[in-house]
Amino acid sequence: GGGGIQKNSLNLLRLLAAIQVFYGHAVVHMNLSGTSVAGIIMSIFQGVPIFFILSGFLIWNSIEKTPNLKTYVRKRIFRIYPELWCAITISIISIFFLYDRWNVKDLMLFIVTQSTIMQFWTPDSLRGFGCGTPNGSLWTITVIVQFYIVAWVIKKFLSHENKKRWFVTIAISLAIGIGSPQLEKLLSETIYKLYEATFIPYFWIFMTGALLCNYFKEIMPILKKFWWVGLALLLAVIFTGFDIDAGYGLLQTILKG
Repeated sequence: GGGGIQKNSLNLLRLLAAIQVFYGHAVVHMNLSGTSVAGIIMSIFQGVPIFFILSGFLIWNSIEKTPNLKTYVRKRIFRIYPELWCAITISIISIFFLYDRWNVKDLMLFIVTQSTIMQFWTPDSLRGFGCGTPNGSLWTITVIVQFYIVAWVIKKFLSHENKKRWFVTIAISLAIGIGSPQLEKLLSETIYKLYEATFIPYFWIFMTGALLCNYFKEIMPILKKFWWVGLALLLAVIFTGFDIDAGYGLLQTILKG
């Protein structure tokens, strides 16, 4: 039925986003050429923003179907952590057999932080492994878990009928997103890196997905009818290079999302 098609489409988007992240990291860390046909195709997708938009969409949908906080927490834990722990186990085995500059204390702390909500942290003793961190892409888990919490808190405030509250929330999140890159000039390097590990700079991306979920029946007919307008605007943004920096390109994120 329609639900199966929708689920398959989302899984395809996840796959494309994951491939883009993998390809982008390979180009940077292995000094590969990103100007090939594959590179051009991959540039169409923005892996991390797509993941964040999908998270916003799916979490909003999940909250609507979840009767209480206990069930919501249980569903979120089983959605993320079993797969995360498998990935960490593989990383630890790789460190153990392929790297000799680790120590027990740092490795134990690393396992704890990676397994909970501090995936962005890597001890100095492991900075020589791989590209400077065993699995740098896991920082997104930290951000997504924070949004899981925030989404539950603000869901009742943002009812389907109250379009004014939605407009104000989206406007504020966009303003914060656009202003976030400017904080790099005002904050120390450490504080700014910690700020980047919060959901705040990316809140607008999650809320884009939540907005699409909340008004899906209203928005989708418009997108289907005028898809060519979105495609034309996206191509214009890509070829002109014009965009608004909000952590990620605001126009490309919205148009691609």
